[in-house]
Amino acid sequence: MKHVTVSRRSFLQTSLAAGGAAAMPGLRCGGPTGDYAGWNLCIATWGLRYSSGPEVAKILKEVGAVYIDLVAPLDSIDSTGKRDNSIKAYHENPATWQPLKDALQDNGIKLFQYDGGLTEDMDDNRKKMEWAKAQGFKCIMCAPPYAALDGISRLVEEYDLYAGIHNHGPTDKLYKTTEQCWNAIKDQHPNLGMCADVGHFWRAGVDPVNALETFGDRVHNIHMKDQMEVGGKEQGIIGEGNMDIPALLRTLKKINYNGPMCIEYEMHPENPVPGLKASLANLREMCQAL
Repeated sequence: MKHVTVSRRSFLQTSLAAGGAAAMPGLRCGGPTGDYAGWNLCIATWGLRYSSGPEVAKILKEVGAVYIDLVAPLDSIDSTGKRDNSIKAYHENPATWQPLKDALQDNGIKLFQYDGGLTEDMDDNRKKMEWAKAQGFKCIMCAPPYAALDGISRLVEEYDLYAGIHNHGPTDKLYKTTEQCWNAIKDQHPNLGMCADVGHFWRAGVDPVNALETFGDRVHNIHMKDQMEVGGKEQGIIGEGNMDIPALLRTLKKINYNGPMCIEYEMHPENPVPGLKASLANLREMCQAL
């Protein structure tokens, strides 16, 4: 299968100079009714990791979420942060997945992204994509070794899924910088792009605005958050940290980002709802001011 090859120079000329990249037709997770400047709200569930699956569905409904960005598996982490490794990921464990799936449906929450953990094992990657496609997920989050990228690129084309590479901050050896991320995706199928974590970019000393502009329509998901200091891990309520959130929102508009507004609020996982609600209230005000 032939990959679509786009050079960095031609990409920037055709997207940024034109005032933004063309919308990716397969996503369409925003819309005129989205409460966040047209974007619909998605919650990344790592911040809710001490809650059970069905509890998470209720929290998402309470805060007005439309989509879920699902880490795997929530029920393997207890209130002390200890992980039970005997509990398999959702795609391997129907007994864990079905109650969460039912709760999400009951609360009107749609599936957007699944943390698939794609690797160099293409047979295993295929199983994960088959499962994600059958459930109705649109995107798979991953941070694969470089050697896996060609195979993953072929699979996302075959399954008509998106894959978003997630950057993990200062200690990320593969996807710390804008250049590393762009070089990883630029020659691959367009469905292989970024789940851009703006907080991890910022605390790694990387300008997240420049990163978003560089990736353009290869941004398939966004992890919106606010950090307190470069190099540190401390996160703040959105609008109360030290990142320029309005600049990020303007950039998402500039590149015609049409995925969801995905929030990853990781503070106080034992009781995240108050901080999450405060973040969303501040974010709505910023979106209204665009």
